Amino acid sequence: MTFKRRRTLLVIALLIALSWMALSGDRQHRPNNDQVISSNSIPLDPRNPSRTELGKLRFLGAWVLESENDRFGGISSLEALPDGRFVALGDGATLIDFRIAPGGAIVDPFIRPLPWRGNQKEEPEYEERDSESIVRVPETGEYWISFENRSSLRRYSPDLSRELETIRPKAMKRWPSNGGGEALARLADGRFIVISEKGKAQGGGYEGLIWPGQPSVKQEPQRFAYLPPEGFRATDAKVLPDGRLLVLNRRLAFPTGLSAALTVIDATAIRPGARVRGTLLAQLESPLAVDNMEALAVTQEGGQNIVWIASDDNFNAFQRTLLMKFALPKEPSATTGPGFDSLN
Repeated sequence: MTFKRRRTLLVIALLIALSWMALSGDRQHRPNNDQVISSNSIPLDPRNPSRTELGKLRFLGAWVLESENDRFGGISSLEALPDGRFVALGDGATLIDFRIAPGGAIVDPFIRPLPWRGNQKEEPEYEERDSESIVRVPETGEYWISFENRSSLRRYSPDLSRELETIRPKAMKRWPSNGGGEALARLADGRFIVISEKGKAQGGGYEGLIWPGQPSVKQEPQRFAYLPPEGFRATDAKVLPDGRLLVLNRRLAFPTGLSAALTVIDATAIRPGARVRGTLLAQLESPLAVDNMEALAVTQEGGQNIVWIASDDNFNAFQRTLLMKFALPKEPSATTGPGFDSLN
């Protein structure tokens, strides 16, 4: 092995080690009041800046997002709102609201912590506020958010100013503390699902839970198994207007480092006891623009499905907050499912 190759492998190993420590370590926040978020455009492929094809996706743009606000970062989920805004969820219980102007500029941003029941003045310790996924209920405007370290689901008011309810399903109690409810979604038929990042399902894959409607303390969910691409784990999920479920998956491996894969699932296959495997749409890995991709959102432009993917930088100087935009062509046989007017 040449010295140059040995040095390259050592650098890669160091970066992976730093990412691994960041993924599992405590997060420290020193909040300030800065509300500005800057965006800097980058290509999908630095070797070929004109490249636009990625699997079944068409690349439309990518930006590095930055802010002086020390709460900014750690983006673990993303939700597109009916008024054209986005709300991003940081994994330290931070909300990041913004609009995206043509060209990728971030306008009207607002960064604030999630509220807690009882209006307590001090935030709970990190293990209690490790928020991972956010879902808006279009009929009520309320939100559900999943938390992974001390696994729970919490319901919030339409303006996200009040926590209304907390449930801690028994089925979640055996999930690993740093691998709980990572991907939460509301299906077209009104069912809610949540997929564990590390909770193993019997027979292989990762455990998922299904509620027939909104999660409730009065009803325990039923289980299914999600089988991601080899070596990957689910990090977020969103439903397409035709009812199919998109799942964002992450992998950390040597020597390739961080990579991401987007899969799509026929939501009718998700049922109690099922073992569900998605169809791979695209995969992001170095040297393409990629980081710790954890957040997923779906919008429409001119009748075309638009997929947004964002990264969790772990508040680590060696990582970036990326926001990426792709077009997903409709399947010729796809039919429009109910309950998705809010995504138009």
